[in-house]
Formats: sequence, structure tokens, C-alpha cells
Amino acid sequence: MERYYFPFLKKFPTLKALGDAPLDDVLKMWEGLGYYNRAKNLHKTATLVDTLPSDIDALITLPGTGKNTAHAVATFAYKKPVPIIEANVKRILCRLHKLKTPTDKALWK
Repeated sequence: MERYYFPFLKKFPTLKALGDAPLDDVLKMWEGLGYYNRAKNLHKTATLVDTLPSDIDALITLPGTGKNTAHAVATFAYKKPVPIIEANVKRILCRLHKLKTPTDKALWK
């Protein structure tokens, strides 16, 4: 991952740099980093904002950003004490609360 991630950050050190780049360049640099839809959503977001908002409701409006991603950005970028429910957390919650077929609403509760 490091051999792909750090060159990507070097090429696009800011949202502005990412947003100003042609999508094809972004996708080329994204090779090896996973789902290309993520790169497309990052690029689209970078064309809309110069800085990521710190407000969760504002983050959720950005392309490809759901509740979990918005909470993760708020936690890691802005040190907000909000929960993050990714796959491992979901498994733990299901075991703790003996949930067999939980909905996202139940897990967030």
C-alpha cells in the first residue's frame, strides 16, 4: 500500500491539487489503491470544496460519503469524539448484543 499511497499524496498534496487534476491522472495514480469509485468520489469532492468540512451533516453531503465515513473523517481529521461503525465494530456489536440480522439503524443505536 505504501508504494501506491505516498506517491498519490505527493502528486496530490491538497484537495485543490486533486480537484484541478484531470480525472484520468487521478485514476492512473490511484492504481493499486483499491476501488476506483473511491478515487472518482475523492476527485468529485475535491472539485466541490477546498477543505473538508468538520460538521458531520456537511460531510455526509459529499460524493461517496456516508455516515461511517463522515464519522471517521470527523474523528481522525478533527478529533471529534464520535463513533465509527466499520465491519469489525459491527461484528463485535453483533456478538455483544446477540444480534443475528442487525440493521444499520440498530447498530448505530
